[in-house]
Amino acid sequence: MLDEYANEIKQNLGGDSEVNNTVEESNNTTEENNNTIEEILVAIFKEELSLDTDTIDSNLSFQEFGVDSIFMVDIIKHIEKSIQGVKIDATDLIEFNTIGKLTEYISENITPVKTIESVKEVQKQDRIENVKEEVR
Repeated sequence: MLDEYANEIKQNLGGDSEVNNTVEESNNTTEENNNTIEEILVAIFKEELSLDTDTIDSNLSFQEFGVDSIFMVDIIKHIEKSIQGVKIDATDLIEFNTIGKLTEYISENITPVKTIESVKEVQKQDRIENVKEEVR
């Protein structure tokens, strides 16, 4: 989804080199965003389930951590509070039943705020350059 978003940005902003550089930087931050999301999810599970960080394996199912429906509600609230723009429900935790899978789901379906801010900055710079050209 992030790649599609990046391509759309390129098309909408005319594909100049400054825009392309920013979009490439945004793509490079995908892995960084995944790591950040995973770190946040690990911290949430650690806190909600009173686990040691060493015992959290991103590939273990939530059931193996002892997550039940009551924990799911608390975990969902905590995730939505901790990661801006994320809205998930219990079916998402059932379908994406490991921290690794949930990280991928969030990363692929939620546009990181940092990326949006980068695009807005490019749009602003593009408008400034257009005005400068008109003044000349």
